[in-house]
Amino acid sequence: MNKTDKSSPLSDVLDTFLASIETKAFRMAELATRNTVDAMDVLEFATRQWVKKAALSSEEEWKGQFFAVLCKTINDFERSDISLKRRFNLRNETVCLQDVEPSDRDLSETEAFQAEQAKLSQEVIGAISHLALPQQQVLLMNVWLGFDDHQIARLLDEPPLIISNRFKSAIKGLHEAFFEDDMASAKTMTDEQVELFVHHLLDESAQDVSYAQQYQLRQIRLYALRQLHPQPIFKWIVVIGLMGFCLFVFWWLSMSGAPGNF
Repeated sequence: MNKTDKSSPLSDVLDTFLASIETKAFRMAELATRNTVDAMDVLEFATRQWVKKAALSSEEEWKGQFFAVLCKTINDFERSDISLKRRFNLRNETVCLQDVEPSDRDLSETEAFQAEQAKLSQEVIGAISHLALPQQQVLLMNVWLGFDDHQIARLLDEPPLIISNRFKSAIKGLHEAFFEDDMASAKTMTDEQVELFVHHLLDESAQDVSYAQQYQLRQIRLYALRQLHPQPIFKWIVVIGLMGFCLFVFWWLSMSGAPGNF
């Protein structure tokens, strides 16, 4: 099996791949950390770790391997002291990927519907962000990223039955959140409708990335790919050091041989 497209340099192929999934990866990290800055940090670390392994895998395996590394990085972050402190402060907050505030003026029927949908979207995003992390990851990998239970089980190194139970618990948790928050539009949704709505909502959120965030994601991508072409900084340090040493020896010999120094 071909590792990569032989007609393109590895870095170009990896760059194209990372550009195709980076916004989804960012939103996944943001839902888990509930913090944009932390999400960028997590994504940067995961991307750098994955790039080191990518050359040894086929392109067909890249997507699964990347999100497996991302999930592991998120889990490691969640166990860190700084994460626990931040989540303690944010535990009563809801992540909001798109702030939409309807005005107090009279809304047309279309505007009222759009405002209701925007409010529902925010509430569903909040419900997803408050799921237990293992359930959240399985939900996103299944509904949004298109992996089945067996694929997720292999990527996360968990038994398929556990993955299946986490997915069912995630859907149940969303239904319970709809009732607790009195989301009238979502209460009557079937499991399949919930899955479709979550997929559509997350697709929209991945497209709704600011220019500043797009720039950060590109920098993360380029910085990670730079590992494939390390700068010869250490070589230049050695060369400059040797040149300095040679100049010093030449100066010392010339001073030693000068008249009056014997």
